[in-house]
Amino acid sequence: MANVPKGISLGPESTGAPNGKNHLLVIAVDEYLYCPRLNNCVKDAQDFVAVLLEKYQFEPQNVLTLYNAEASRANIHSKLKTLRKRVRPEDNLILYFSGHGETEDDMGYWVPVEAHSTSEWEFVSTSEIRARLDVIHSFHTFVIVDACFSGALFSIYRSVRPGYENKRSRWGLAASHSRERALDGTPGENSPFATTLLHQLKGSHDNLSIQELAAAVIRRVERATEGRQTPVFKPLNVKGDDEGQYVFHLKANEAADWKACQEAGTVAAYQAFLAKYPEGMYTQAAKATLAELEEEAAWEEAKAANTILSYYQYNQRYPSGKYRADALAAIKQLEEEQTWRNAQRAGSLSAFLEYKERYPQGRFTAEAEKQIKAILARQQEPAAWQAAKGKDTLAAYEAYLQEYSQGAHALEARAAIQELNRQAAEEQAQEEKRAREQQRKQEEEKQREQKAADESRRQEAQRKPAAQAGPATEVHTDQFAHRPEPAFDWKKWGPAGAGILVVVLVIWGISQWAGGGSTSADTPKESTAITKNDTQQDGKTGGKPPSTKTGSVSFGERTYKTVTLNGKTWLAENLDIEIPGKSWYHDDLKPSEREKYGRLYTWQAAQDACEELGPKWWLPRDEEWSALREKYGGATGAYQALIESRSTEFAALLGGWRYPNGSFNLLGVYGGYWSGTEKDTQGAWVYYFFSSNGELYRYAFDKSFGFSCRCLQD
Repeated sequence: MANVPKGISLGPESTGAPNGKNHLLVIAVDEYLYCPRLNNCVKDAQDFVAVLLEKYQFEPQNVLTLYNAEASRANIHSKLKTLRKRVRPEDNLILYFSGHGETEDDMGYWVPVEAHSTSEWEFVSTSEIRARLDVIHSFHTFVIVDACFSGALFSIYRSVRPGYENKRSRWGLAASHSRERALDGTPGENSPFATTLLHQLKGSHDNLSIQELAAAVIRRVERATEGRQTPVFKPLNVKGDDEGQYVFHLKANEAADWKACQEAGTVAAYQAFLAKYPEGMYTQAAKATLAELEEEAAWEEAKAANTILSYYQYNQRYPSGKYRADALAAIKQLEEEQTWRNAQRAGSLSAFLEYKERYPQGRFTAEAEKQIKAILARQQEPAAWQAAKGKDTLAAYEAYLQEYSQGAHALEARAAIQELNRQAAEEQAQEEKRAREQQRKQEEEKQREQKAADESRRQEAQRKPAAQAGPATEVHTDQFAHRPEPAFDWKKWGPAGAGILVVVLVIWGISQWAGGGSTSADTPKESTAITKNDTQQDGKTGGKPPSTKTGSVSFGERTYKTVTLNGKTWLAENLDIEIPGKSWYHDDLKPSEREKYGRLYTWQAAQDACEELGPKWWLPRDEEWSALREKYGGATGAYQALIESRSTEFAALLGGWRYPNGSFNLLGVYGGYWSGTEKDTQGAWVYYFFSSNGELYRYAFDKSFGFSCRCLQD
């Protein structure tokens, strides 16, 4: 079975067409008398004529034109009648119209220059055009219409099939469908349809069939207008069609062809030129340029492949080529990359050492050194871990993690650090407890000694008046003996108050012994007594805690509760202001708990966060925390008064802490709060609530630890 060609032919498949003339009739109107004026129709037509006369086998004496005022209805019919007489059966006819076109009731019209827009009888119908063409006995007729679809001019019964030049044909190419408007384009330029038509005619370096031309025009116009305009290529409903096709034949003009070849600048253009002019004037120049273009193309292909083989083949083909050095450099780079990939796949010390030896200044040398160091470190890690375990100190474990943060024993090291910190915290708590117990015993001993001394002085003061005054003095002594004993709150007044009490008692006793302004037993002097009812009680001495005052302070969208304690306003919630890179949420917190527990800050970040609240807020100093603790009864009393859900509304939380290495610990067990006071350049004082003992402790930590934050203002 013979092969049947499919689709539109990209060129003539056979020759043998009659060697007749090419006749051209061009009609174009911009300056309509009664219809809207257009911009580019005449220019489009003139450019079309120019390219046909310059490049293809058309002669000026066979070209008829009707521009603007010349394009009347009468003149159009007249020129078509003239062509009937001129065109012979072996000749070809190209008819080009550019202007207003209308379609109504499947009837197409060309609008001449003098027609009124509402008077269709003044138009030239496509039926009239078809009738005129029926009597022009050309071999090929090709009608080009830069207007909307031309209705009855086209056949509705034939499909587009490949045609041969040696068979008669009747074809039409319209700029758009009947439901579309053919665009005129920017004034002074060409319409989208004419632009594409001229581009194809000018750019062709070989004979151009109208089917090849139409296929390119339809595709490019549709893309250029984003689908708003689609040209139509169909057989004409005109007599004389044998399903052939017309071919635009190039003029044999070497100079023009050379110029066109240079403008195209492609390998295909120079190859076509050399095929047409193997011994021409420009043959040597064409060969030289073609060689350069072929080398450029070969180099681009090598780069696109980007393989050692592709660059090698380029150098083999062009041993003295323009890009020989670049090809060698590319080969070296690819070889280095291949060596590096091999080293990465092997992952061994020898592989990375081999790469480094071959490429001491290579692209991946720094990474190779890093990998070598990592491999050596992994080999040394077991010994480093054993050394850390042998020392069993915070510094030893932290040094191990500094070197092996992702090491085999990293989790064990972090657990050991947590355990050591826990032990240290417990030891510190026990030490503070022992110190407080010792201090309490010392104070009790001092109180007993002071009380004994006071009692001795009081008795001595009573004996002296009795010995000197006889019976009268006994009355005074008896009255003195029955006065209430002055009460002194040692915990409130301290050693200085004890001295004052001694002076008061001595003066009071002397006054009784000497008469003191009254010798009558009925009018004794009143003594000044310091009693428990005369002092404000607190958590340390027993009784009711001082009254508190609550309030709030806002920062951004968050409002924090405040409470006034000991004459100062404290935040009653943990601070939750982000200080980038220096504040964190405990990693054991649920998202819903973060606002309650707030962030853990470094020492400097805690100060910065308090300043964010406003200029009158600061991080509480050591003495302010100490005063608050003592106000509520020391370590145990303050813990009970200030922890969450107690009467002071301070609501301290057990928010845990963050280690400098990034791990977290002791959430729900331990709540540490920074003070604004440094212990030294490395550390600062922290007050922490320890649930295991139910006490509030003070301890110095490195400033890089993370603790909770409460801010303060007067």
